[in-house]
Amino acid sequence: MPFFEEKYNIVRTLPLKKFPYTIHFTVDEIEKIVSIQAVTSNYQDPNITRIKL
Repeated sequence: MPFFEEKYNIVRTLPLKKFPYTIHFTVDEIEKIVSIQAVTSNYQDPNITRIKL
């Protein structure tokens, strides 16, 4: 389900059901490629956690 939720302009997010993580990814519809940009923990404080690209 690559078109789950769009945030941050082109980066989409998908929270996992069984684990406390969220996947941040981009979708290239022309090339049909999904690229994972980051996997973040939902237990960390979002104010001090930065996504490293």
